[in-house]
Amino acid sequence: MKQSTGKTISRRAVLGSLCSLPLAGCQDGGASVRYRVIAKVLYNGQTHEASTVMECRYSRLKNSLVGMGGSTTLYGEALIFDLPAGGTIFILPYLRSKGGGFSEIYEPGILETLGIKNSVGGLNDDDLQRLAEAAGRMPFNFYGRYPVMVAFQDETKPKTIFEVLPGQMNESFAGVTFIGLDVDFHPEVSRVGV
Repeated sequence: MKQSTGKTISRRAVLGSLCSLPLAGCQDGGASVRYRVIAKVLYNGQTHEASTVMECRYSRLKNSLVGMGGSTTLYGEALIFDLPAGGTIFILPYLRSKGGGFSEIYEPGILETLGIKNSVGGLNDDDLQRLAEAAGRMPFNFYGRYPVMVAFQDETKPKTIFEVLPGQMNESFAGVTFIGLDVDFHPEVSRVGV
């Protein structure tokens, strides 16, 4: 989906635009994985959920500028969660790095969640098959880290954006506790060899 670039940002325009970092080279197999990212919060003793659908394409490259390697392309948008107590959080498809920038989270996080030890640049045939056949719902596992979460004090004023820390969500939204993220894989729409 394309990001809107105007003076006002609508709720649906706050999308995690998706990155692809292709390196010059020929593809040598790959896998496409479709899944739902599900955020869970606790409010008044009840669990509430919101989700978004994502697709990640993993490609192996040969004869790239760095020799053998890999690339990913992520499709989807920010997970928009209208909280039960009022207010909205936007869960972006990025990780805040230690230097303050943003990096990919779902691409390596899916590998970690599925127990795949190889990195994107070292995926073998078994890894690609495992990606394509991933099924069911499981906790998202990326070394205990979560995507960047933001909210607005006033959604009509983009400059009122602020970061929401998962472990301190109740400081911004009274009574709301962040439980975690799950990933629900759908192998009937995932495929290998893309």
